[in-house]
Amino acid sequence: MACAWGRLESVKHIVTGGADIEFTTIHGEKPIDVAKRYKHTDIVEYLEWIAVRNSFLKTINDAKEFASDPTKNLNKLNKDDKKKIEKYTVDLLKWSDENNNMNQQQAFITKTKEAEEFLAPFYTAVNQSIENETKPQTPKTTKK
Repeated sequence: MACAWGRLESVKHIVTGGADIEFTTIHGEKPIDVAKRYKHTDIVEYLEWIAVRNSFLKTINDAKEFASDPTKNLNKLNKDDKKKIEKYTVDLLKWSDENNNMNQQQAFITKTKEAEEFLAPFYTAVNQSIENETKPQTPKTTKK
């Protein structure tokens, strides 16, 4: 309702309280769709910012979990790689806290892409390690 009525402060309080901005109505509309329909550009801009920020935080939190949870990394990360990921995510979360405002939306998009590029080799290494373990071994033939 707050999106339909153009109540930005109410939307902010609802989002701060943990509302899911991806939630859809019975008609399949997200809050941003409702705000667009009623031309509440301030709410649209705010919800776009929240989506960008949430994407950034998900990328970072997934990486933290990947580094620390053996069920995620299957114990395929060495200690140095775990430390690199942990330091990187801590630094990014600190940056996020210092730059947490709508004016930094493009910076959050850039930081998300940079994080994905930084993390890709770690994810790839774990996946390749798993693939190598699951490939059937070719029997060795003995020469006579």
